[in-house]
Amino acid sequence: GVNTAIVGPSGGNVGIGFAIPAAMARSLMEQILEHGAVRRGRLGVSIQDLSPELAEVFKLGSRRGAVLSQVEAGSPAATAGLLPGDVVTAVNGKTIDNAADLRNAIGLVRAGQTIQLDIIRDGKARIINARVEEPRALQADKLSELLGGVTLGELDASHPLYGRTYGVMIKRIQATGPAARTGLRAGDVIVSVNRQPVRNLEEFQAAASNSSELLLNIQRGSRAFFLMLR
Repeated sequence: GVNTAIVGPSGGNVGIGFAIPAAMARSLMEQILEHGAVRRGRLGVSIQDLSPELAEVFKLGSRRGAVLSQVEAGSPAATAGLLPGDVVTAVNGKTIDNAADLRNAIGLVRAGQTIQLDIIRDGKARIINARVEEPRALQADKLSELLGGVTLGELDASHPLYGRTYGVMIKRIQATGPAARTGLRAGDVIVSVNRQPVRNLEEFQAAASNSSELLLNIQRGSRAFFLMLR
């Protein structure tokens, strides 16, 4: 893998290191060589680990798999027929043990490819094929001058909060733009606008259009806070 960090509280190596898996690094390298950029796929679901309680409710004999807690309307997942409560146990024949496995599996798939999902629904095994799409983007300054220089996108597998929250993420932000001066940063996740929850770009557009001021609820890492744009 590609080494990224070493745990060393006193300055030395205590034997714990962190790395990007070699398979993921190779996939990203091939995409950069072919397209000049990483083209991560989007399925349009929120996921969570399968707890013992959920395994019992979903009539499962084991705790292996990841639960779809939300399926976005109009997303590739919805088009394929996936539903909230489906438990994904394998992707393209590879076993899924938890939400992290599913997140990584989707993250390795290129936009435009079709994947095979083994799922359990109402205690019965099914196979569903879903076409992974490229994440959508929105130039937010077309909605409001307060968001000048901001490019928004759907929350996808490339973001650390993917599967843990809902919202739209700031993909890019101009350092000299008005939004950056208010404290917004690339990577921030906007979960509500003027106290209206936003789970996708359509909901963001509806909440932010024709508004003279924007009260944004921001998720940044483990922190959550409000930010007023006037």
